[in-house]
Amino acid sequence: MNILKYFDLRYEQLEIQIKIDKKLMEYSNKCPNTIIEFLIYERELNRKQTLKLKESSLLDSINILDKNIKDITDHQKKVINLLDSYDICNELKLFLNNQYK
Repeated sequence: MNILKYFDLRYEQLEIQIKIDKKLMEYSNKCPNTIIEFLIYERELNRKQTLKLKESSLLDSINILDKNIKDITDHQKKVINLLDSYDICNELKLFLNNQYK
């Protein structure tokens, strides 16, 4: 994949992240602790992915970058789906519980 394509994909992910953040803000008074836990979880994911990339060889870095982009896209799809649910606070809790298993 062309390196510029990674920038485009990442930009798309950041746009989705803004939408997710706006939706979370709507519920920030209803379940603030759950939202904080979710945001911390997302930061953990970011650190893990960044570390994998940093510690990889140049030859492996493209494969890791591919995987990171795919994993983030998959994660965002799950999050968008749960944010469309009736009980977002409960769905976020369930989501987090499943991630830490």
